[in-house]
Amino acid sequence: MKIVVLGAGAVGSVIGGLLKRSGEDVYLIRTNREWTETINLKGLTISEDGKADINVLVPAATDPAVVGGADLVVVMTKTPNTRDALKNASRIIGPSTLVLTLQNGLGNAEKIAEFVDPANIIIGTTTISAMAKAPGHVENMRHMAGTMNYIRKWQRSNSEDVQRVASTFTAAGMGTEILEDLDQLLWKKLLMHTGIAALAGITRLNLADLLAVSDAQELIRALIAETMAVANAKGVALDLQEELEHAQQVFLSTGPHINSMCYDMTHGRKTEIDSSNLAVAAEAERMGLAAPYNKAIGLLVRVIEQTYDKRL
Repeated sequence: MKIVVLGAGAVGSVIGGLLKRSGEDVYLIRTNREWTETINLKGLTISEDGKADINVLVPAATDPAVVGGADLVVVMTKTPNTRDALKNASRIIGPSTLVLTLQNGLGNAEKIAEFVDPANIIIGTTTISAMAKAPGHVENMRHMAGTMNYIRKWQRSNSEDVQRVASTFTAAGMGTEILEDLDQLLWKKLLMHTGIAALAGITRLNLADLLAVSDAQELIRALIAETMAVANAKGVALDLQEELEHAQQVFLSTGPHINSMCYDMTHGRKTEIDSSNLAVAAEAERMGLAAPYNKAIGLLVRVIEQTYDKRL
């Protein structure tokens, strides 16, 4: 397949690099010219604890138009950039191009549907976690074992196209399953994202240091409980104690990992807060619920975003 990774940050680069190594025709698109030039000159380096580095020769560009038509576009951009990224990629998306989103947060498929036939949209969730080390060098934070991705057609019509995508990812070492009842997993991931991402960004702490603070754990529990209440109200059955225990296990397993929102905030970038904590707060209000912790955390992130240049 001719595959374009749109928004090839740390996770997108791992995905694209492994697909390229397995023999697919892959192109990485990223707006950071230093990254694309480094990858084109030296290849993409993927590190993983306990394993030798992988170097993959994969073409990278800042403009998707240089690629030509694609069979599959994997959207990995930050959620605030989704519309601009799809608009810029319009020339590579044809009537039969599949578009897969593995992004965080709520509302991504709806944004993509403004530019793509909804019948060609695939939604999913990934457990792949990665961190940028240097231009052209990323570290895979999760061992590639078992199922890493779950996907389905957005309009719930699984087809041979979706199976082909799942098989392609699995052959590249990223086990991928088609799961019709995907909503529960999407909300499970959102629980963890809303529970810790913004808090890590505000405090500028890695996950291990953040979890060592008992007051932080209390905030995390409150944020997760609010998000779960919204999920339950939407018909997604989740158990609070079970999800808190699962989140704790996942957070502890990542060790001193710097999550993407913390990375963005320490580098003065726009975050995904509007599609995570603030999206949960808005959905809660729409349903007659309250999510004060998510709203307060979200608004605080917005304040920080708007005052990066005034920091003391």
